[in-house]
Amino acid sequence: MIINDRHQVIFIHIPKCAGTTVRLKLQPFDEARGKFFPLREHPQLGLINYGHIPLFILREFFLEDYKKVGTYETYALIRDPISRFASSFSQHQNDYGLAPLHRLKPTDIYKQLNAIIGVLQKYSSEESYLPHQYIHFQRQTDYIFDEGMRLVRHVYDVTDISGLLAHVGAHLKA
Repeated sequence: MIINDRHQVIFIHIPKCAGTTVRLKLQPFDEARGKFFPLREHPQLGLINYGHIPLFILREFFLEDYKKVGTYETYALIRDPISRFASSFSQHQNDYGLAPLHRLKPTDIYKQLNAIIGVLQKYSSEESYLPHQYIHFQRQTDYIFDEGMRLVRHVYDVTDISGLLAHVGAHLKA
């Protein structure tokens, strides 16, 4: 997440939705100074990926930042769920799997998919926060909605990164 208090702009980084590309462009404007980036220990949550914090976790553990989401101009990118799942699976394999996806036999891919689906089923209730190894599978809606309300005002499809950056850029220049 990128927070710019001066211009009251926030970019919410949804996993596997080109957020790293946007974060790198907006990093010079991040007045949170990287608070919401890398993987590190949280006192109550344990090891978490600070770059991918869903809104319900933000509300519970980062209340001041959560309040900003409700008042600032907020932006996020979303992606087709099927292609996002495939990308999440590939990254999970690269980071935590037996081998990179391209080196697995079809039977091993099937076993890995079933194992991941089994984990995801255990976390299928509302406000289920996935362990850091599975954060790329966290529901996109968890980053846009909270308690039934849409909090992120400007949601762009991943195919329109330039549109998002133009809109954010206009706010940062104001």
